[in-house]
Parts: sequence; C-alpha cells; structure tokens
Amino acid sequence: MVRLSAWRRSLAAMALLGAVPASASAAQIALTGDVVKDFQAGRRGVGIVTDNPNLVTRASDPGDVAQADWITAQGHVSGWNIQDVRLHYDSTSDTLAVGVNFFGIAGDADGDGDPGRTDPRTAVAGGVDLPGLGGRETISVAFDLDNNNTFDIIAGVPADKSTAGTGLNGFNVARYKGDAAGVAFGFGQTLTDQLGDLAFDPSAARSDFEFTIKNFTKIPGFEFDEGSLGFEFSSGLGVSVLAGTPDDIIAGEDSVPYTRLSPAAIPEPATIVGWAGAGAIAGAWRLLRRRRRSA
Repeated sequence: MVRLSAWRRSLAAMALLGAVPASASAAQIALTGDVVKDFQAGRRGVGIVTDNPNLVTRASDPGDVAQADWITAQGHVSGWNIQDVRLHYDSTSDTLAVGVNFFGIAGDADGDGDPGRTDPRTAVAGGVDLPGLGGRETISVAFDLDNNNTFDIIAGVPADKSTAGTGLNGFNVARYKGDAAGVAFGFGQTLTDQLGDLAFDPSAARSDFEFTIKNFTKIPGFEFDEGSLGFEFSSGLGVSVLAGTPDDIIAGEDSVPYTRLSPAAIPEPATIVGWAGAGAIAGAWRLLRRRRRSA
C-alpha cells in the first residue's frame, strides 16, 4: 500500500486548486486540444505544475527556451516551449488525463504555425520540423508512482521510434526502463491495459498535447489507497516532462523538472486540494539541450 510520505515546498512549481463543494464530481473531462479550457484551474481533481514560474506572478516564463532570432522577430514561439502540465483523475473510469500546455503549437519546432512543415529558414540552418512528431521529436511524461525518486511509467511519443506504441503518432504508455540519455529514451515494455489515447495530432486548431492513461490504479506492481476523492494520491505522485528534438537546430528543448505532487483533502463544508512541487530534474538527456544558441 502506498503510504503518506513527507514532501518539501519548492519554488520550482506550485498549484492550489480553488474550493469546491465536497459533493462535486471529478467526472472524466472531454479533451479538445486546449489544456487551459479542458483542465480548468480550480476544477476538482485537477493538478497543475507550472514550468519555470516567475517568482512574483507565478506565471510561466516563455524566455527559458532559446530560439532563432527570426522566430522571435515574428512574435512566434517554438512549439517545444511548455507553460505547464495538468493532470486530472476520474475515479469512475479509473482514467488519468494528462495535458501538456504549450505557448505555441506542440511540436511546431520553428513556430511557423504548421507543426508538419519545415520553414525554409529552418532548412537553411540544417534543421527539420517533421509531421506527426516524427524522427527524434518527442513529448514524454514520466511518473514516479511510489515516491522513491525513480520513474515507474512513462507516456507520450518517444524519441526512439523503435519503442513507439500503436497509438496516434506512436503514442505509448510503458514501464520506465531508465536510460542514460534521459526521459525520452526511457520507454520500456508497453503497458497494454493502461494504453489510453493521444487525443489529437497537435495542430493550429488543437495546439496542445493531451492523452489518457487507462486503468491507472491497476498498474501491475502498485497499490493505491481509495479515499474520499475516489482516488487519493496519499503519498503524492512524481512527474517530469520533456519536449524537443536534437534535429530542428533552430530551437532549444524544454523540460519540466521532477516535481512531486501531494494532495490533501480538507473536510466539509468545502474541499481544497493542494498540489505542491518538490525535487529537481531526475536526469539529463545528453542528446538534447534545454538551451541552444540562436541560429
């Protein structure tokens, strides 16, 4: 049984859900490709981890990912630049929904509005922007289920396409095998019973990266406490995200450091769930750099 464990506050990330009636439902959400709309702050069961938050406003700072000057000059932003990651658990269907919220269009490396097209200036620099998160493009989310600072499962589109799943764009949910190259190369054996869906191939109309993990409390080898919230992360849940590719040349990659989320229920008349982050990046991806000199 997963037990309550200590966690320490960190400036790396913090989110606090607003008060909602104790009888409110954490029913499964509909995914539309818009993380802010779908995973609304204050909705019961939604946890938010902000990437690179401003110390005053707590809003994500988009300046942490380097990009070519011509991208910035046009007022665009690379599709690897993460604002936050949001999670929502539905106890009725035992489904964890995950949304990675981007400043631009997820996977649109050169920020030209089309994640499936290489801008001519990207090509001149020797880079590519492939459709369908192809090549070594990746958006990967790793989870530590037992809070031992080691990832247990991973979901998303892997950088190593030999470990791709059967889902859209090679979406996979797998055991985390660990790899010196880092998170995006950590996809191991596919967890068939947990294999949910990548909601959309990101596009201008559906710009974010959203997916589901099925049978979340039935992942082999783990047990979870059932609490008043339907599913109580009684000892928290560790999460980390990586988005990018070494092949676009004109933009850096982005990562959300290992962050432990720890909810706590407050009795009637209202329930407030706080998710606080702690920890540091679990490992470096040697093939990717968070920052890259502008091309």
